[in-house]
Amino acid sequence: MVDSEAILWLPSQVWFEFLRCRLEALLDHHTSLYRRNPSASNYGVMTGLFTYLMQSVLFTPTMVNSYVRESLALLNYKATVDRFGMFFLHDLDMTKDICLPGVLVKDDLDILRKLGVESMHRLRLPPADPPGIDDEEEEAYPIGRTPSWKELNNALKIQPWTIMKHWTWPSALDQYENSEEGSIIHSASKLFQLFTSQIWAALNNSWKSNIVLHAPTTLQAALECWTLDNIHKCLNSYWILPCNSNIHGDIPGPKAPSFASRSGLYFVKPASKKLEGLWESLADAPGYISEYQKQIEELEGDDIDELHGALEILFSHCQCLPNSKFEGASVIWEVRKGDVTLLGNPRFYKLVSVSNSERPHQTRRAPTHTGKVALQEALLQLTGLSKKQARITLNLKKTLTLAAAAKKKRSARARNQRVPPTRKRKLGSAVNLDGDSNDKDGPSSTDEEENCEVEPTDSNDEDQGVPMDGEDDGQPSDVTLEDVYLDSDADD
Repeated sequence: MVDSEAILWLPSQVWFEFLRCRLEALLDHHTSLYRRNPSASNYGVMTGLFTYLMQSVLFTPTMVNSYVRESLALLNYKATVDRFGMFFLHDLDMTKDICLPGVLVKDDLDILRKLGVESMHRLRLPPADPPGIDDEEEEAYPIGRTPSWKELNNALKIQPWTIMKHWTWPSALDQYENSEEGSIIHSASKLFQLFTSQIWAALNNSWKSNIVLHAPTTLQAALECWTLDNIHKCLNSYWILPCNSNIHGDIPGPKAPSFASRSGLYFVKPASKKLEGLWESLADAPGYISEYQKQIEELEGDDIDELHGALEILFSHCQCLPNSKFEGASVIWEVRKGDVTLLGNPRFYKLVSVSNSERPHQTRRAPTHTGKVALQEALLQLTGLSKKQARITLNLKKTLTLAAAAKKKRSARARNQRVPPTRKRKLGSAVNLDGDSNDKDGPSSTDEEENCEVEPTDSNDEDQGVPMDGEDDGQPSDVTLEDVYLDSDADD
């Protein structure tokens, strides 16, 4: 029958029912994984695999992420489909933490970037930049050109792969990789490789996701051990702290040593300080400090300075380093709240400077209600007035209100001032032609005027009695808003 190349015809109802059952089964398993443990170490890998299988039910996906292709290769997907025409997940067990053996057991940073994972620690990032920002600008500065120190700290803790540039081999270090044996830069490269392997060996295996010790054999492999990708792969939980050296802007606290100067903290000169704890063990053979001090004793002054300069260059290209301390506890690795803490190199931060404001690049949201003037204009338009008539009405109302308030204010100020009144002569008084004063008849008219009772009056003579023309007597104006409406209609 196979040789005859027969065609098998199936009813549409049977075929599409079969496809529906396959899609529902894959969707139910993915939903079960999400509800059971969305923070599983390889949740991204399983999500990509389930998505690919659901797409394959209807068509062959053309764009497949690299981590999905790697999972399919580990499951021998192509060979199985070519032989049987179908693929099954026989070893899938949704009750286990790693529900499918054979695939990657932990999502790397590339998977987290592509899936847009919001947080490693279930914390919220600051709100994204407002729309309208160019895609290239957003990629170059994901939290803005000038974020605050708090925003930088949160971004490094929650989503360090978004704020830190991807590490690549710098061309400036080619001379170190190709240096001749016996040269100063070759000795610096070997010391750095020894330092890397022994510092990682000092970390307890309970904090590592991969407990196998690997001694880097090249300088590039040693530098890659301090990249964010490798740290995410090797540590169960970590916390990247910001380093405030070589950053412009408002930086809190004292300046921390730069990554280049930290080479002097790890490579301790002979008899420069007393070493305790694990540092003392590293100063004994075959520790890297012992090897460094041995080489220092064999070199002269200029060669020692060249060796220190070469080590500073290598440390300046490290993307991360442990938050080691020599004072007090003298620790190599520090753990805070269950996370291994490391310092992030400011050379790899995606920012221009640090600002002192909380969110300088965040725009203010639109107000909930419309403005008072805009609302009054809208209400007038709803009564049948045009937009121009509504504006004229509001302007006239404002003008009348201000004029009345100004006149009322001037009258009140005049009434409150104390000004002596004008002395008035008494009319019809007798005149003594003889010029003699008659003291018996009583006081003269002058004395009467001096004894007159003084009554307070307004300083403004015009404000006594009946108001003058054009003056407000304190009563409201007779002009109303209806008169303004009529005038506006007449203009039309």
